[in-house]
Amino acid sequence: MKRNTDFAGCSSPERKKLKTEPYSACDSDIEFEYGDVLEDSDRDDLDDDYWRSSDSGDSDLDEKPEGFSDNEEFADNAYPVCSKSFNLDWVDDPASMQHYEFTKFESLLVAAPEPTPLEYFRMMLTDEILAKIVEDANNNALEIFMSEKTKEKSMICQWKPLTIDEFLVFLGVLLHMGNVKMTRLHNYWKRDPLFLVKGIAMSMGRNRFLIILRALNFCTKNKTEKLCRIRPLVEHFNKTMNDVFYPGRELNMSEPMVVCWDRTGFHRFMNNDKRKYGIKFHLLKNPGGLIQKFTIDSGTPEHAFKVVMNLMKEKLNAGHHLYLDEYYSSLVLVKELLSKKTHCTGLVESNCKFISESVRTKKLNRGETIASYCDGVMVGKWKKIRSLMYISSRYENVMIKVENGTKEKKSKPVAVVEYRKNMSGIDRYNQMQYLSDRKTIRWGTKVFVHILEMMVFNTHFLFNKFSGKRITLFDFRLSVIKDLLPSMEEPVPVLGMPMGHILTKRPIAPGRRHALRKKCKKCSREGRRTDTIYMCMACPDEAGYCLYCSVIYHK
Repeated sequence: MKRNTDFAGCSSPERKKLKTEPYSACDSDIEFEYGDVLEDSDRDDLDDDYWRSSDSGDSDLDEKPEGFSDNEEFADNAYPVCSKSFNLDWVDDPASMQHYEFTKFESLLVAAPEPTPLEYFRMMLTDEILAKIVEDANNNALEIFMSEKTKEKSMICQWKPLTIDEFLVFLGVLLHMGNVKMTRLHNYWKRDPLFLVKGIAMSMGRNRFLIILRALNFCTKNKTEKLCRIRPLVEHFNKTMNDVFYPGRELNMSEPMVVCWDRTGFHRFMNNDKRKYGIKFHLLKNPGGLIQKFTIDSGTPEHAFKVVMNLMKEKLNAGHHLYLDEYYSSLVLVKELLSKKTHCTGLVESNCKFISESVRTKKLNRGETIASYCDGVMVGKWKKIRSLMYISSRYENVMIKVENGTKEKKSKPVAVVEYRKNMSGIDRYNQMQYLSDRKTIRWGTKVFVHILEMMVFNTHFLFNKFSGKRITLFDFRLSVIKDLLPSMEEPVPVLGMPMGHILTKRPIAPGRRHALRKKCKKCSREGRRTDTIYMCMACPDEAGYCLYCSVIYHK
C-alpha cells in the first residue's frame, strides 16, 4: 500500500522535515490543548509553548464563535477547534473500549420516483438548480457580449437565450462525450467517417455547444472569492443528498483529485496520486461508493480535523463508524469523534502524534502484533511484510482467520480486515468518465462536469438499491443520455440505393415543432424547387433528396 505523503496544512519544507526527522518523545500524561496542537500537529519540532495545560474546560463544538465562516464547504476555519485536556495513559488492558449502538437506519428519505434512470437522475438534478444555472449562463453571456474585449465577429455575438430544455440536451451531449472520447471537441462534429458521431451532431450544433460551454457560470455575485464559480453546485449537492438519503452505519473518506492546470491559486500536488496536479476533493462516502457529502480544498492552511468534523456534522451522535486513511487519522480526531458517539477506525503514520511509544518503537516479526489502549482508543501494529499501524475506537486488537486470494486462511487483526472491507468502495469512484482532463476547459466547468458525474454515480447507486432493478453504471448512463437527447428515428432504407447511402429524417431542432427542410438536389438541377425532410448522410454536405429522386440519383 502506498503511503500518502500529502500532509494537510504543511508547506513543502515542513513535509520533507516531517518525513525525515524522528519523532520527539513526550511523557504520556502531559496535558495539551486542541487549539495549539491542531495548528501544527503535523510538525515534530513543537516548541515548549505548545505543551501547556488549559483550565478553560470543555467547549461545545456545535457553537461557532464570532469571526468563523458560515460556509462549511470551503472555509478552513468553519469548524472551531475546541479546548479540551486529557491525560495519555497507555495500558495493555482493553477494558476502556466503548461501544455505541447505531440509532438510525439506511433509508430513502423521499418518495421513490418512477423506476427509470432519468427519474432517479432528476431527483438530484432538480428544476430549481437547472433554472439557476440557465439564468446565470444567460447573464454571463450578456456580460461577455457587452464587454469591450468582445470582437464584432466573435462567436458569442450569435448568442440566443438558453432554456432549460436546451440545457438538458447540452447535458446529454456532455455526458455522451464521456462515452465516446476524442482528443478535440471539434472532432465530434466532423463529417469524416473516422470521426462521425451522429448522436451528438444531430442533437446540437457545434457552435451552439461551444457557446453554451463558454457561457456557463454558476455565480454572478462576489466574483473575487476563489470558489464562487462552483459554490451553488456544492451546496446543492450536499443539501440534496442530505434530504434524499440517509446512509448506514459505516462511512469512509477519501481525497481524489480533478486534473487542472489552471492558475486557480489552490491547486494541489499529490506525489502518489495518478493525477498529481489538480483540485482536491474531500468525500464522505458509504462502503458502496455513494458520495454523501463533499468539500473542495480551497488551498488555505486547513487541518484534516476540521474537514472531517465539517463533513460529519449531520452524522454525529448517531453511532456511525467512520473509516479513514493516513491523511485524516489522528488520536485527537478519534477521541473527539468518540466523545460524539461516533466510532473511528483507520491507518496511521508511524510518526503520528501522541500515540503509544511502546507500539511505535516495537520491532515485530512477521505475523506478530502489539497494541495499547487509552480512554477507549486502541493503537496497534501488525507486520505482514511491512509493519502496519492502525487506530480504532471500536475494535480490540483481536486476530481473526480470513481467506486470501488462494483460499488460504490467514490471521489478521480485525481492525485491518474491517478497514479494508469498508474502504473498498473508493475503487468504484474511478469508474466515472468525464471531460475534466481537457486542458481547454476552464476549471469551474471542469468541477461542474465532475459534480455532474458524481450525480450520475449516486443516482445509479440509489436506482439499483430502491427501484427493484439492477443495471451497470454504463447502461444507466446510456439510458439517461438517450432520454436527455432528442428522439432519433432509425434511418429509412430505400430500395435500390447503394450500400451506405440511407435516407434519414432531419432532426427537430430544440424549440421547434417541425424539422427544417432541405432542397432536393436532383430537383434543383432540373430547375424545380422541392423541399424535403430527408437527407443522405453519406453524400457530401448531407444533401437533401425526395424519396423518388434519391433512388434515381444514387443509381
